[in-house]
Amino acid sequence: MKILRTLHTISSDTNLSFEDKLKRLLDLGCNLLNMPVGVVSKIENNQYTVIAASAQHDSLKVGAEFVLNSTFCADTIHAKTVVSYYDINQIRSNHPVAEFFQLYSYIGIPLTVNGKLFGTVSFLSPTARAHPFIEAEQDYVILLSEWISTELSRKFAFDSVSEQNETLSRQNKMLNQMSELAGVGTWEIDVRTNKVHWSKALKKLYELPPDFDVSLEAAINIIKYEKERDRVANLITHCIQTGTPISTEIEAVTTTGKSLWVAIRAQAEFENGVCTRVLGASQDITKQVHISMDLEHKRQIAEQALQARSQFLANMSHEIRTPINGVLGMLASLSKTNLSDKQQELCCIAHESAATLLGLINDILDFSKIDAGEMTLENVPINLGALIEKQVKVFEHTAKKKGIQLLTDVEAVKPLRVQGDPVRIQQILTNLINNAVKFTHQGVVKVKARALTQPHNRYLIHLNVEDTGIGIEEERLQGIFSPFQQGDSATTREFGGTGLGLSIISQIAEMMGGGIRVKSRPGEGSTFTVTLQLSQADDAAMLPPAETVSEMKSLAGYRILVVEDNTINQIVITEQLNELEVSIDLADNGQVAVDKVAQSLATNQLYDLILMDCQMPIMDGYTAAAKIRALGNAASSIPIIALTANVLAGEREKCAAAGMDDYLSKPINVSRLSACLQRFLQCGASVEK
Repeated sequence: MKILRTLHTISSDTNLSFEDKLKRLLDLGCNLLNMPVGVVSKIENNQYTVIAASAQHDSLKVGAEFVLNSTFCADTIHAKTVVSYYDINQIRSNHPVAEFFQLYSYIGIPLTVNGKLFGTVSFLSPTARAHPFIEAEQDYVILLSEWISTELSRKFAFDSVSEQNETLSRQNKMLNQMSELAGVGTWEIDVRTNKVHWSKALKKLYELPPDFDVSLEAAINIIKYEKERDRVANLITHCIQTGTPISTEIEAVTTTGKSLWVAIRAQAEFENGVCTRVLGASQDITKQVHISMDLEHKRQIAEQALQARSQFLANMSHEIRTPINGVLGMLASLSKTNLSDKQQELCCIAHESAATLLGLINDILDFSKIDAGEMTLENVPINLGALIEKQVKVFEHTAKKKGIQLLTDVEAVKPLRVQGDPVRIQQILTNLINNAVKFTHQGVVKVKARALTQPHNRYLIHLNVEDTGIGIEEERLQGIFSPFQQGDSATTREFGGTGLGLSIISQIAEMMGGGIRVKSRPGEGSTFTVTLQLSQADDAAMLPPAETVSEMKSLAGYRILVVEDNTINQIVITEQLNELEVSIDLADNGQVAVDKVAQSLATNQLYDLILMDCQMPIMDGYTAAAKIRALGNAASSIPIIALTANVLAGEREKCAAAGMDDYLSKPINVSRLSACLQRFLQCGASVEK
């Protein structure tokens, strides 16, 4: 309904001229479709004439004429329906429009006015789209065409009324003719006698007999709702008193009970400063309203589907990450026991397999966040050269094991200090370097970085990862950045993976104002180039951090409440905390945790910190944290750390809103757990309890 309200606002704005209304409607279409050019054309005898346009810098002028066959609209007229090209080169090479006008994406529809072909409504762009136009976008074009057709019909009708205003008889004749042609019913109120006259077309619209004598009261009562009747009656009174034109839409009910939407336009006529009559026209816009309602319904369904998917992903994230946390935690604990060399090797393989599974899950969740528009980017100072070198070192062991040279050339960016998201840049590098090493059996993998200075203290960063690996066939290059795509099915069988990695980094690069491209030849290797637009960091922001204590202080003697319902995860977190020599108390759910904290307050044996799982039966972690804070006194200052397997957008904010102090996503290892505890516990001298 938001679109319909916008359309109504434009159409009912009496301060806008007809030309301005068409321009506003095209501007709306350009915004909805993300297309820079919108055109309403009139077509006669293979001649294409622009009658309204929305274009940057007014590059397309009203009145411009072209040969129809030199435009995309020739295809639209021939098809007699919506025609769209998201990338003309993918559909038809050497199209004359692409060659002559440099336009590569298009969507248009025939424009019918008063039952006859008038021209077209179309939207164009000099840039090819990545994906075809979806059904909702085609519906937008249909709705805009209907609305523009209505505006043209209305314009013709009212122009005709104005032009034939010389005599009353001729005016009535022309109104009747235009009513028949455009489906517009006219009406008149004689203010002196308070009598109402309706045209035959208007009586037909409301399913009244041609000889029916309409009163003003009967005319108002056709409106469906009493509140709307009062509003329209006030509009008519105001029009008679001040001459203010009427422009509104109402829902009416015919004599047979059929409901319809009607657009009403009217103006007052004055003699010697006194209003003598009100002339108006009404048009059935039920079809346009229903189209808009249908679009709104589809939008609501889509939003509900997105919400359902987000909830499903949150649940799946929790359900999958919870057992993985147990597997990784138990394997980490097992590896620290007395195992034979063979057992250590098997334990290491199992740990790597679990970590690989976690990586696949992370890829799927990242793709889902991007697809739902939930991924956000940090903007913090970055030492780009150091970040790249650090990521390359991660793969040095694997490359050395395969006998591959792993080279780095980042001297050009070492002096740079930029603003960006270090985690996502690391993700881009990790994916590209991992693929290069994985698909290279011998030779070299080289990571290179370059920077171009741009205006306004910005840099265009080029990250190149070049390998001498198996390469990619030319016909498969175009699809490797699409979700769930790899080089071929054999690649999937041999090397595994979801095929989401390149799609994810492609979209991350686009979010950073750049993109990704690849050059490759089978058997010779590949070169992936990622471009990013990053701002220069403030020198003050890049000052080295204050000196920190490198030696971790002992946590022995601290008392921690662990709230976790999963038995395996209880064992894992207990093993990890035992390793840190922390005193542990367990609670199976949030209600037990609240009771234990209340008891600790009563006995003055307070917990130093609470580790709180978020999803639990009986009472979840969010509710439990809020209830603990509500206990007041010392409970309001006990650090509460969330333990959650949900890594979707908004989880950190949700934990903070419940009163938690920090957030640890599962799976959790000892080093991350220890670092978090060190931040919140006063690690000084030995604690005496």
